[in-house]
Amino acid sequence: MKAKVIITIVCASFAITLAVAIAYRLSSEAMAVILGVLVGVMASIPTSLLIAWIYNNSLSKPRYTQPAPQPPQEKIVVVQAPAQQQMPTGLANAQQMRPRHQQGYPQAQPERKFTIIGGADVEDM
Repeated sequence: MKAKVIITIVCASFAITLAVAIAYRLSSEAMAVILGVLVGVMASIPTSLLIAWIYNNSLSKPRYTQPAPQPPQEKIVVVQAPAQQQMPTGLANAQQMRPRHQQGYPQAQPERKFTIIGGADVEDM
């Protein structure tokens, strides 16, 4: 038991002496970087422990559960009545009496004229 205590004290004193010797030789910018890294690592430890705890708890729970059996349901079939094929005579006569441009036929477009800008005139050639 005494050997463990002595070895622990010697290792701790060696680490402290080494840290002090390095600290005197480093610039203030290098010390700031090292201190920032150490503080960042210490800040991430609680988050890492929390993630590990959640992961271990999720493994202990069963992932898939069997749903409770449900009684069979009746099948309901809906049949839609067929659409009428013929138009009532009153509507058919009204459609025939309309002018052609209202019956769904496209109207004739007026002729378009194009002007080419920057082109050579036909008379110059």
